[in-house]
Amino acid sequence: MPCAHARIAGAYACRRGGGRGSGALAMASDFQDNPQGLEVGQSVRVLAMEQRFYHIQQFKDEGLDATGFEGVIKEIKLTSKKTGAEITANRPVLVTFTEPYKFIAHFEFEELERA
Repeated sequence: MPCAHARIAGAYACRRGGGRGSGALAMASDFQDNPQGLEVGQSVRVLAMEQRFYHIQQFKDEGLDATGFEGVIKEIKLTSKKTGAEITANRPVLVTFTEPYKFIAHFEFEELERA
């Protein structure tokens, strides 16, 4: 099963890049489906998904299922920081979690709901 991109304790498993804040969110309707109008700073809950996270030390072997976890949207990556051009990130929504484990992970819009 493929692993979703995540950043744990400063170790990156994905490339950095993308846009920040409402400017990037405003372009979401052009090529990304964001029917809930999710924004940076909102609390969200992870819906049932087929991805498992293997970047958390306690779950390196079996992976962690984040279904039901609640976190806060840190960034929505829809534009390049260098060029400002639109990018098509597979999982553009960067969410920070603090409970039950502290980690950051990327999601698609449809994998999240407002908490």
